[in-house]
Amino acid sequence: MHQQTVEAVLKKTNKLIKESLSELTSEKKLIQILTEEQLVIDPADYDSGVIIDTILSIQQIEEIQRKNGEEGCNRYIISNSEDVYSVLFVFGLMRWIFAGKIFLLTLCHFLNRWKACVMRHKSLQFFV
Repeated sequence: MHQQTVEAVLKKTNKLIKESLSELTSEKKLIQILTEEQLVIDPADYDSGVIIDTILSIQQIEEIQRKNGEEGCNRYIISNSEDVYSVLFVFGLMRWIFAGKIFLLTLCHFLNRWKACVMRHKSLQFFV
């Protein structure tokens, strides 16, 4: 669902793709978009329930924290992460929704690949 949401956002907001992430010319370009592009996301711009629900579920973190303190919701768990993109898609969505104000902690099976990605893209913070 996160990949599907990123695709929808990229089609709608900056027209970098027409249909699919596979249109991007390189892995580096996708990572650059997810870690550096500044996009504004409005759930009202989308028709798909899955896309809207994904955006709203992330947006609700801020409201829950405002009402209940940070401890009220200080984790967004990504289960069954198959590769570094499973995390980067969530990272990109959170960056866009929260204007870059996020703290990302990874507990992943693909830790070495994540470290390599972080080393290439200094804008990512890495915590183990």
